[in-house]
Formats: sequence, structure tokens, C-alpha cells
Amino acid sequence: KAVINFYTSGSSGCAKVIQKSLFNLIREAEDLSKTFKIENKESAVVMSTTSMCHMFGLTFHMMFPLYSGLKISTDTVTLPENVTAENGILISTPAFLGCLQKYNALFTKAPAYIFSAGSKLSDENFEYLEKFSNVTDIYGSTETGTIAYKNHPNSPFKLFGNGRIEVKENCIDVLSDYVFGGKVTIN
Repeated sequence: KAVINFYTSGSSGCAKVIQKSLFNLIREAEDLSKTFKIENKESAVVMSTTSMCHMFGLTFHMMFPLYSGLKISTDTVTLPENVTAENGILISTPAFLGCLQKYNALFTKAPAYIFSAGSKLSDENFEYLEKFSNVTDIYGSTETGTIAYKNHPNSPFKLFGNGRIEVKENCIDVLSDYVFGGKVTIN
């Protein structure tokens, strides 16, 4: 098995190595493709405010579109004016998306879909973005991969079909094909 080393500092600030296999990355992309059925795939273009060097960017800006047969724009979106695709899919963070609402900024062309991760998308920002796009808030980490998602601000997160969470006394076990070895323990 080929093993890929990813580096994360998570919330601790201390860099640590997270191993994944190509199988882990492909299974995650496969499940994302099954869960998020993109309409008009032949004209869809995936754009991102995040780098493919980060796990969220790699997963959603590269692996998901490759598996789904979507076009990938490698130009980084730095301003809402950079979103120009007719059938765009924007991969972004709550920090970037929060600025849109704060400054009442509008996209040149509103993306058909927005996927957000990195921290919780505030309900206020979620509601603002829902006026012109299908919004999905992703919950996960480099260690666990994508665990859950929600499509409305007041909805609970839904687990991806491939994953399971076991709550223990002092930790949580995440069991998934997206995790090297099938399980990761979060303290």
C-alpha cells in the first residue's frame, strides 16, 4: 500500500503527520460524489479559495471533481469577482464567506454550489449565502476526513454513510474508510 503523509497542526499548533492511502482518498471522493449529486456536470467548474495543499482543498477541489468528472479551475478565488463560471462550485472557508456578508459583496456569477469547511459556518452567513446558492457546511479534519455535513443553518449535521462515531468515556472513535487503518481516536 502506498502511504501519503499529510501534515496538520490542528488546534494544538504542533505539527503532526497524518497518514492516508490512495484508497482512503478515493473512497472519500466516491462518497462525496454519491452524496452531492451535481446537476449539469458537463458544464460545472470547481473553483476554490483554499489551496490543494490543505486536506479540505485536496479533497473537495481535486479528488471530488476528478472522481465526479467535473472541470477544475486552478485559479485561486481571492475576490467574489473571481467567480465567473456559469455553473460554478465554490470550495471555501467560513472566513472568506463571512466577509461576503459583512461587506454585502456579491459574486459576478453566483455559484450553483458552495462547500464550506475549516470551522462552523455561522447561521447568519449560511442564511445570507442560501439566497443565491446551494450551501453545504462540512465537518471533518485531516485526521478523520469528512465526517458530516448539513445543508441548512438550523439542521443537525448528517453523518456520511461510510462513517461511524463511537463515543467512549474519555474519547471518540471515528471509524471510516477515509481514515488510514479504518479508525482514529479523538481525545
